[in-house]
Amino acid sequence: MAEEIKTADDLRRLFGKYHGIADLIEKVSGEIDHINTLNLTAGGKDDETAENYNKVAGLGTQVLSEVAKTLRDMTASTGDGGESAMKVFDAANADAEHFATTWDKMVEESKKQEKE
Repeated sequence: MAEEIKTADDLRRLFGKYHGIADLIEKVSGEIDHINTLNLTAGGKDDETAENYNKVAGLGTQVLSEVAKTLRDMTASTGDGGESAMKVFDAANADAEHFATTWDKMVEESKKQEKE
């Protein structure tokens, strides 16, 4: 079940995790590339069996590597987008605080003028 977001701090904390996840996916991607290299080396190069093996094994790990890199890019982009969204929320919060303070001052001034 997904975690419930109740505050902007919850959202900030959760968006903050995306870059760490992207880093982990990057590590996995490197391991996939290493496995691909080992597969192609282990398959040999000098005969028809090696050629057929390398076509199948190489394609599978190449596609997996591309999926991992795409997932990493999307995850990092989501983290970046979340940081941008939080900047907008922070600016909106600052504006709201400013407007509330200004409104309170206007109300106080109005009450003072009524008493006079």
